[in-house]
Amino acid sequence: MSIDPVPDQPPSLPRDPVERFRAVAALWDQQLAAEAGPYLRASNGAPAATAEERERLLARLERDLRALRSEGDRLRMQVERELAEVRQWKNRAEVAVLEGRDELACQALVRHGEHHEHARALAAELRIMEVATAECESVAASLGRIVSASPAAPVPPPDTSART
Repeated sequence: MSIDPVPDQPPSLPRDPVERFRAVAALWDQQLAAEAGPYLRASNGAPAATAEERERLLARLERDLRALRSEGDRLRMQVERELAEVRQWKNRAEVAVLEGRDELACQALVRHGEHHEHARALAAELRIMEVATAECESVAASLGRIVSASPAAPVPPPDTSART
């Protein structure tokens, strides 16, 4: 009986950013182990895959790394937008207080708090994404060293019988 280590459909992810990252990282680790394991080790210690297969795996890792960086950039922009909203709602609350509109000031402070909490959650997710990116960069660098150190396919000697 064969068990596929990587499910066809990802499980539903938790709402908590830390738990969501852990779930995604575990799935990624499972998939990477399933795909990379045979390529990186053999029972006799020799590489179990061709240089071309290791290069394909490295290219896949580099694509995943670009995706992580892109997601990190997207999160960074979201945090900046949320912080801008926090500043705007704080300013609106201050203006409402100066104008004697206490009810409006309270509503603005509620919005300020909502955006502040969302910015804090996004910032926590961003920090987690930065750690994941650093780990992926480390794995990609290690695999890159393995690929560059692996012997190239032998080049056949030139055919000298066809000289004119």
